[in-house]
Amino acid sequence: MCHCDGRYYAVDRRCGHTNGPLEMGALDGTILTCPMHHVQFDVTTGQALNYPIPEYIDEPLPGRWAEYASRFGMLMQHVSVRNIRTFLVTIENESIQVQLD
Repeated sequence: MCHCDGRYYAVDRRCGHTNGPLEMGALDGTILTCPMHHVQFDVTTGQALNYPIPEYIDEPLPGRWAEYASRFGMLMQHVSVRNIRTFLVTIENESIQVQLD
């Protein structure tokens, strides 16, 4: 459940990229960012707005970790990003209701 500009939006709990936990992500306006690979979604439509962005690292990784990270990054570029589902939200008698089907 997301509360943006006085409105409520309900979306899937899992990222459309690698199933990351969106409830641990960041909400900025209506843009929800996955905490794992920084894929962003519009909570009003569920649309994926970008591809995975590698996390910023301010120092080089040691030895074989750098090689692993490089290969992992190449693999992740080919993993698809799907939109997430949105659900109808209504407010009745001060109660928030989400239609799940």
